[in-house]
Amino acid sequence: MCKSKRKLFSTVLITTVLIFMFLTPVLAFPEDTPNKDVTGSIDHPLISRFPGSYIRFYESKDYDEFTLPLNKLNKAEFGDQYKEFTEKGLRVEGKMTQHFYIVPKKHSTLKIFRNYEQALKGKDFEIIARKSGGVDEDFKTSLYNGIDFKDASETHFEGVWADKESGRYLAAKLSRAEGDVYISLFTAKHGFYGGKWPDGQPAVFQVIIEETNLETDLINVESVMQDINSKGKAAIYGIQFDVDSAEIKEESEPTINKIAELLKENPDLNLNVVGHTDSTGNLDYNIDLSERRAESLVEFLVNNYNIDQNRLNSFGVGPLAPKATNETENGRAKNRRVELVKK
Repeated sequence: MCKSKRKLFSTVLITTVLIFMFLTPVLAFPEDTPNKDVTGSIDHPLISRFPGSYIRFYESKDYDEFTLPLNKLNKAEFGDQYKEFTEKGLRVEGKMTQHFYIVPKKHSTLKIFRNYEQALKGKDFEIIARKSGGVDEDFKTSLYNGIDFKDASETHFEGVWADKESGRYLAAKLSRAEGDVYISLFTAKHGFYGGKWPDGQPAVFQVIIEETNLETDLINVESVMQDINSKGKAAIYGIQFDVDSAEIKEESEPTINKIAELLKENPDLNLNVVGHTDSTGNLDYNIDLSERRAESLVEFLVNNYNIDQNRLNSFGVGPLAPKATNETENGRAKNRRVELVKK
């Protein structure tokens, strides 16, 4: 090939490559979505998760209420109002734990549903309501009322939708001497507004309610002082924190009011404020969390009630001084506390 032809061939080749580079769209691979559990979340001990799934939303409350729908789940029955929905269902109260699991996309909602159904039957649960396919938007909206969905990076989303044709629901009951257990379980293909999540992602929304006697969190100043004088300490249960947080919740203030009243009525009383947790999770982390929570209580008393800082010290021992077994939920609830220990 002569020089002029070789030069022409090279020019054409380079031009072709450049045109291809500029005109061919760059392949855009989706960002990896978080596939780890939300911080502080754990599976419920009564039922494990579907294999390969992870927790995107988790909330546990010592005592709350929930309504399980039991009748036909359609718009004609429930209409557009949440009130109508609740009137058609079974309202139960007790220890409430909510999970929202993201499931690998390769699994159908039927497969997920059947796995949970068989697992519950294997644990002696009675299926008291069932709905497969055609679950409408009103039903899903009622179930998700008040839920703040967020991923493991704490990113909040504008909303969540569920594909009604893939939706499947069941309610189940386990009869126990210490209190019945109810499960509400809804699975469907989901999408998330305002978040980097693919549409049609299978997910499971699970609510477990364990009936239990309500123990009042309000404390009596006289009885607390009596415990301090006779035992050297008093256990306090009315101080609430969010999961994995040392920030005191607003509903704790009636109990803190009583602690402040105790200190003001007994000006010579100096206390060690000691935080306790149950044994769930990492030991070192729980010790640190219990110490931070005790510090928060001391700061709250000093800043909001003008209690002298020198009268209070804060410590955290995590799960190292249990009052009850950590093998049951009631036992773990007794272990999550603050103790006022006389100096």
